[in-house]
Amino acid sequence: MRRTLMLIALAAFGCQEDADEASPPDVGGTLADAAPARLEDAAPPRMDVAPPVDAAPADAARADAAPDEPDAAPEPDAAPLPACGDGQDNDGDGRVDLLDPGCEARDDDDEADPPPCAGRPLVDLNAALAEGEFFMGTTEEAGGGYAGTCGGLAGGEVVFTYTVETTADALVFRTDYEETTAPTVMYVRADCEALGDLGCNRGNDATPGTRLRFVPPEPGTYYIVVDTGSRAGGGVFKLGLEVDPLPLCGNGQDDDGDRRIDVADPGCEDALDDDETDPDPLPRCADGVDNDEDGLIDYPDDPDCPRASSDSETPLACMHDEVIILPAEGGEVQTSTANAGNDYQADCGGRANEQVFALFLPAPADIVFEMVEGSYDTLIFVRRACDDAATEVDCDDDGGSGTLSRIDISNAEPGPYYFFVDGYDTRTGTGTARITVTPR
Repeated sequence: MRRTLMLIALAAFGCQEDADEASPPDVGGTLADAAPARLEDAAPPRMDVAPPVDAAPADAARADAAPDEPDAAPEPDAAPLPACGDGQDNDGDGRVDLLDPGCEARDDDDEADPPPCAGRPLVDLNAALAEGEFFMGTTEEAGGGYAGTCGGLAGGEVVFTYTVETTADALVFRTDYEETTAPTVMYVRADCEALGDLGCNRGNDATPGTRLRFVPPEPGTYYIVVDTGSRAGGGVFKLGLEVDPLPLCGNGQDDDGDRRIDVADPGCEDALDDDETDPDPLPRCADGVDNDEDGLIDYPDDPDCPRASSDSETPLACMHDEVIILPAEGGEVQTSTANAGNDYQADCGGRANEQVFALFLPAPADIVFEMVEGSYDTLIFVRRACDDAATEVDCDDDGGSGTLSRIDISNAEPGPYYFFVDGYDTRTGTGTARITVTPR
């Protein structure tokens, strides 16, 4: 009996569920109208859910899918840039691409530097002089191709290398021996192919040999060329070397251990001074005091100090209100004389207003002071002492371009030079002066 009742109940439950599924939901009812739910009234879970369909095998899925596009071919690697166009220092010489002497063009793939002197034979003069006091050679059948600024086009030449480790000495290369039978031209270069020489000198028929004094600007290897000096042909030469120690105040060394060198040393009057010992007391341009109260102290920071040994920081005045101090290495400066004073004249004229420029040479040098631009007919002159006409070195009116002026001083001794930019007759105006200083 109990089993019969249970079957009837289950049948009724199934009919009610079917009815619920067929009836639309009562959208007008409220939560208040709903009968409270009881746990025992909840429908049991349905067991008639169809089992999931097994997924198709992976191989079948791939077979049913559309065929894939063929893989694109990998792009080839970009061709490497040529060594002379890749922005790298490939040969480790500190120079890159077209700045490297081994590169002729950007598509050049070799940065290796060419052999010096186009691969021609070179004589190691250090080794040669270590074996003997002199070197005997001849230019008679030597190869040609080079010429110095003072000659050497007449025939072949012998090229030497010489390596220096210090700049404290001047080197004097000599062929002025009786064994030298043909005129020689001798020049020194930092590079065989350089357009200019670091020094050049020549002999002649009467004195075939010559001397060349050379102060190396820095340690390194230099090229000494003994060339043919006569169209009559080359001949035997004898080459020797003398070492000439430079004065202590011009050798680029701190000889007294005060960490000051040459003209920066208060013990040096100029580059020919052979004693760096500091005076006591120190001069005003080296005493660490702003003596003229212009906010600038000592050489080289105070432009009124031409050197550390100077005992005055006050501006140079001469009879002028102002003297313009030029840098020791030269340069360009603007000039204007319309409102300048008129206190000086020179042997070649100069009755106009003038500006005064002071140049202090720390060592012997060649000086060129020239007007490269001017709105008027210029005249310039130079003195060793500003107010002393007897110290005039040179005077020029129209030695430059047109009515502009130019003065050349060869092998000028160390010390002060006062250049006066004046005018022809009473003419004044503006201009540009160029000062070129070439150390000897």
